[in-house]
This record gives sequence, C-alpha cells and structure tokens, in this order.
Amino acid sequence: MVSRVILSREKGSVTIFAFDEGQGLSEHTSPFDALVQAVEGEAEVTVAGKPIALKTGEVVLLPAEKPHAVKATSRFKMVLTMIRAKNKPTLGIPRPITLCCVCDKSSRLTVTVVSASGSEPTPELVYHG
Repeated sequence: MVSRVILSREKGSVTIFAFDEGQGLSEHTSPFDALVQAVEGEAEVTVAGKPIALKTGEVVLLPAEKPHAVKATSRFKMVLTMIRAKNKPTLGIPRPITLCCVCDKSSRLTVTVVSASGSEPTPELVYHG
C-alpha cells in the first residue's frame, strides 16, 4: 500500500492511496467525516460493521466516530477526502446516525441508514438521477 497527501489544510485533507489485491486499512475510527472515492479497481469498505462493495467511480461516506476499514478485492486506487469539522445535527436528524452512500456509473444513488445504536439498518433508499 502506498499513499500520498496531496492537500492538507486546517479544515481538511485529500490523500490518494493505491493497494494491491488483499491489502487494506485495518478497522479504525476518526473524529471527522471522510469520503472515499474509488478511482480504479474494487474494494470492500466496512462501515459500522456493514460491508459495502465499492467499484470504480463510486463514493462512500465514512461517518465520524464509526469504525471503518478498507480491503482491496483487486488492485485498487482511491481518494480519501477528510473533512475536519465537528459534526452537528442537520435537517432535524439527531446524531449519531450512519449514512452509507454509494453512487454508481448509472447515476444510481443508494443510501443506507444505520440506526444510532448500530443495530439493524433500514432498507436501502435508492435514487435514480
């Protein structure tokens, strides 16, 4: 695995990663939200215990304080955008909840909401743009 920070500011950073098949980042948490964008290849991203298959062109939200991990299922390249801002309730939704968002090449946005307790996820909401 190789990585390089390409932008680092007080409010966030952008880092690129490249993995060989089978390599990854072990489960950890972060105090800030982050976005993972798959640039090439495929990986399994686990967020709060929920595995998400990620393919080229798709994006996954890694919510603050939720455990997450990445494992390349093929050679895999990604861009990680870290947003260094404390989470605040938005749109009347109490924290903490987990939103797992995946947008594929056909502009299909899949959003999975995991409850605050991390128990059963709600059915996926699918948006076709």
